[in-house]
Amino acid sequence: MSQHDYLIENQDGASFRADINDVLGAAVSLNSGATEPSTPYAYMLWQDTTAGVLKQRNAANTGWVAVVDAIAAAPLARLLTSGTVQATTSGTSKDFTGIPSWVKRITVMFNGVSTNGTNSPIIQLGDSGGIEATGYNATASDSGGRLSETTGFPVARGVGTGDFMTGVLQLSLINAAANTWVAIGNSTRTTSANTYFLSGSKSLSATLDSIRFTTIGGADVFDAGNVNILYE
Repeated sequence: MSQHDYLIENQDGASFRADINDVLGAAVSLNSGATEPSTPYAYMLWQDTTAGVLKQRNAANTGWVAVVDAIAAAPLARLLTSGTVQATTSGTSKDFTGIPSWVKRITVMFNGVSTNGTNSPIIQLGDSGGIEATGYNATASDSGGRLSETTGFPVARGVGTGDFMTGVLQLSLINAAANTWVAIGNSTRTTSANTYFLSGSKSLSATLDSIRFTTIGGADVFDAGNVNILYE
């Protein structure tokens, strides 16, 4: 990590060389640091190591813009970032935290998941205030019926003990001002020949920064499978 004010003072030869090396160190590290450079310039790049985001100074030199937001139409903004896969072989919930504020789409993937109970696994969203467990308008439906849920996005219905569930739920930010996310996906479970259609929406109180994989009621214990996320 290195930063510099990019001003070279009159000084002796050794100090001048050290100052030049400091300038080059700042440039090649993209002015990286936990806090912003003390002497910013218009269009300057800064790798914010606290947020883990590359930022650029605006034209008026009054603030910073995340590079992925500044070039949202470019391919860089569509690169996928994978979370760390988590085994769903114990515990009642699995959390994915630290999701960047610029994320507009999240894909939740689960494979061979089962629990010791009969409640459907659900996906919940969180922000700076924590995981939100109310206000969801979500369903899981198949040819046999529909499960409606307000505490999270259900991934199946009619779940039985020993069912193994596999599927994908994609979350997309439809309204950034209201922090509203819409969901769509599909899943299967081993004791049913049906495919489940998953859909719903949820408005958060602040910018999304976490995802939780748990069950309705939060008491059933996971005993098989794994879960992961992709975001972009």
